[in-house]
Amino acid sequence: MLSSALLAGLLLLLALAGPARAADVYWGANIGEHLTGGSPPYDMNAADQFEGMVGKKMSIIHFVQAWGDCSATPCTLRKFPAKQMEAVRQRGAIPLFGWVSFSTPQTTSSQPDFQLRDVIAGNYDAYIRQWAQDAKAWGHPFFLDLNPEMNLGSTWPYVEERNDNRPGDFVKMWRHVHDIFRAEGVQNATWTWCANIEFPGSAPLAPLYPGDEYVDWTCMDGYNWYWGWKTPGEVFGATYDKIQGIAPDKPVLIGETASTEKGGSKAGWIRDFLGNQLPRRLPNVKGFVWYEKKDALVKADPDGWLIESSESARAAFAAGIASPYFAEPAFKDLPGTTIQPLSPLVKPKPGGSSGGSTGGGADGGSTKKAREAALVATRAFAIRKVATCLPRPATLRLRYRRPSSMVVTHFDVYVDGKRVVHRIGRTARRTVVLKRLPNRAFRLSVKLRTSTGKAGSLKRTFRVCA
Repeated sequence: MLSSALLAGLLLLLALAGPARAADVYWGANIGEHLTGGSPPYDMNAADQFEGMVGKKMSIIHFVQAWGDCSATPCTLRKFPAKQMEAVRQRGAIPLFGWVSFSTPQTTSSQPDFQLRDVIAGNYDAYIRQWAQDAKAWGHPFFLDLNPEMNLGSTWPYVEERNDNRPGDFVKMWRHVHDIFRAEGVQNATWTWCANIEFPGSAPLAPLYPGDEYVDWTCMDGYNWYWGWKTPGEVFGATYDKIQGIAPDKPVLIGETASTEKGGSKAGWIRDFLGNQLPRRLPNVKGFVWYEKKDALVKADPDGWLIESSESARAAFAAGIASPYFAEPAFKDLPGTTIQPLSPLVKPKPGGSSGGSTGGGADGGSTKKAREAALVATRAFAIRKVATCLPRPATLRLRYRRPSSMVVTHFDVYVDGKRVVHRIGRTARRTVVLKRLPNRAFRLSVKLRTSTGKAGSLKRTFRVCA
């Protein structure tokens, strides 16, 4: 390790030449009525206000609609929300639509008219078919999140453990609805299978998966609750690995997430989630939604999920989401077919993670920040935040400071352990161009050695920008 006498700082500056950095992740929010009295997409002023708080426009807008409306007598079935879908599209964003097979207001998980076998038996075929035809007529792409959080042991009338449903019914229901859409020639619905993160007592995921030909994206919902603080890696890591094992070729969406202020640093949690976990630990998560709602069911912390629950949390989110890693709303004219991820998937490693460590640090559980804090503490070097993808070719500039009595004798660059640059000399500034980079995630290492035998290194995982 280089001593403080040798290096006061080492900065690795990447992607300073070549094309602009491409986005990796769609992002957005499910916004409640607390900002304006209405929720998007019914009240887009709320979307404007949220975007003003975070300093960036969303590329996803999430909203949910139950099949049945029993707010008046008799109950009715809700139609495809073409007006609201179009309002989202006009902003350049993509709708993430939660379509849940029960009626509202929902006061209990027991709804005999909406048992899974009612759907399987064809009781709602006319409704589903008309809905599918209307979706096809609208013609633009949207995420169709059918009956999410199906692995919960309670709450929703469509989980197999409630409402007199039976094992195997969920998959049969999903395939039945999907087959109707397929028969109607609907191509603009992106089928999104969204589980809750696993916990003791949740239903096993594999028996609930309809199969690759029935699913376009997988998905998970997960929160950092006030009653048991967890880092983002702890919230999502195990379920991400499980889902990647079930459907390794599917992109992943985080359909809902948020963190409490109670029990740790929410700002740190957000920094870790946006800056470390998504690009490093959860690389195949290609979209996420923040749950920007007051939660009346969480009486101990009803405002806890809101970005603006503290100025530090809001500022951390605004700083993180400003990265070009998160997509701007440029999707108004997408073709009416399955939504594609913005960057290639990373092949999962055998036995689990396709990314790095799940470990936590002091600042919201960030492995990256803990590692960098340790490096800074030893005065070996400091790392400047850089992008997670590189253009081809990529210009790498290395700057370091040293006492005049010290000489840097070697400067080496490695890609996946193979040395691609070897420099010897006394200059205090080095620039190299990397032309041959793999079409996948790769490990880039930079190593220095001095005339006194001291050495230092920096390692990061990157990929080529799409």
